[in-house]
Amino acid sequence: PKLYRPADRISYRKKMIHSCHDAKQIVAISEQTKKDLIQFLSVSEEKIEVLYQGCHREFGKKQSETELKALREEFGLVKNFILSVGTLEKRKNQESIVRALPMINDLDLVLVGKQSSYYQRLKKLAAKLGVLKRIHFLEKLPTKQLSGLYQMAEVFVYPSLFEGFGIPLIEALKSECPVITSSGGVFAETAGPDSMYINATDVDALAKGVNDILASKSLAHKMTSAGKEYVQKFNEKDIGEKWMSLYQRL
Repeated sequence: PKLYRPADRISYRKKMIHSCHDAKQIVAISEQTKKDLIQFLSVSEEKIEVLYQGCHREFGKKQSETELKALREEFGLVKNFILSVGTLEKRKNQESIVRALPMINDLDLVLVGKQSSYYQRLKKLAAKLGVLKRIHFLEKLPTKQLSGLYQMAEVFVYPSLFEGFGIPLIEALKSECPVITSSGGVFAETAGPDSMYINATDVDALAKGVNDILASKSLAHKMTSAGKEYVQKFNEKDIGEKWMSLYQRL
């Protein structure tokens, strides 16, 4: 709640309570969201059905070395890199990655997302820590370019403080990129049992996680192969069939 203006909190809560109690059926995008609806809005469990989200089918499509090389050159990605995707805002907590960067050798950081006032905060912090030249800020990328970045990244880091689902996590898993994300909440539900989980604000643990993956090809391979298998549960055909079944029942 502290990340939103009081007027917005009051307005959203009022609208959400009305919508949830007026609707005949509610679809939650995760079991975590279902629990939140029951806990915070006193919605009947029988009224809620969980239907997961998918991601764009471009993710997971292998790109050629020529395409990836061109992408590296376009964005000046000389070194290997950590990738994080999401609006640059306090809730997404990119600050933890920036703070961890001095403890991670030989990797740059690519932050992809809409820039807000938090962007300036991240730049000032990076300059103070002496890592600003190692960070690439990108936004408004075509889906194919974003997919290519996932395929080239050494590790995907998503230390968000709160999500309803976290679509970038399944984009990374489909792209066979090792994932480090936050413990608790929805994250394990989306990223699966073989991703790495840390306290979102534990900078030392984040740095250690990245360094462990870099140091062990077997660990990275285990995470990517298991992640690719786990992410099949979010395929669009199954999700579409469940939506159609729900429409027909209603």
